[in-house]
Amino acid sequence: MAEGGSGDVDDVGDCPGARYNDWSDDDDDNKLQKVLCLVEMSEKPYILEAALIALGNNAAYAFNRDIIRDLGGLPIVAKILNTRDPIVKEKALIVLNNLSVNAENQRRLKIYMNQVCDDTITSRLNSSVQLAGLRLLTNMTVTNEYQHMLANSISDFFRLFSAGNEETKFQVLKLLLNLAENPAMTRELLRAQLPYRFQICNVSHYHSAPAIIIVLKGLWKGFVISQSPNT
Repeated sequence: MAEGGSGDVDDVGDCPGARYNDWSDDDDDNKLQKVLCLVEMSEKPYILEAALIALGNNAAYAFNRDIIRDLGGLPIVAKILNTRDPIVKEKALIVLNNLSVNAENQRRLKIYMNQVCDDTITSRLNSSVQLAGLRLLTNMTVTNEYQHMLANSISDFFRLFSAGNEETKFQVLKLLLNLAENPAMTRELLRAQLPYRFQICNVSHYHSAPAIIIVLKGLWKGFVISQSPNT
């Protein structure tokens, strides 16, 4: 979709009213509908990128998350994950990340978690796409409900931690912390195959040292609970 194609000069296709810059007379629902139409219909990456940025900004507000979902926006944005354009893909992940704060949106977005996980692991190391994917997966694992979907990828996350730069390490740690605080995931974490040169204390980022301690405490707490005779 993002690789280009024929269309009008402004590439708005069949989106009514979308070719005009002045939407001041529209209510919020109509504005969001037009932006979603651009995301769905546009074949030009620069227009798609701009529409996704606008949608992501709107999705940062709680009252818009329900509207975007009710307008059918979740599958429209998720379809963009199939693009080969890394800039457009990153923007789509940012939109989904903002939308995923909503519990009902999370329930509907779970069907895309495996794809996001695979894309995140295989993306270029430390790339914007990889970081955006890690942030989305972190949001999706704030509660225990969908954490099991990442069980088979924990070794890959440790590999990213070992090989990545400080920002990647920090994002991976936030994800691992979510998993570590769930006793049901402790066994999967302990079974993970660690890279040969994995060093959990080689992060100099000022946020990372306390984050590592929290992860270790979470792992230990989960292990103790899992070994308790009352469980």
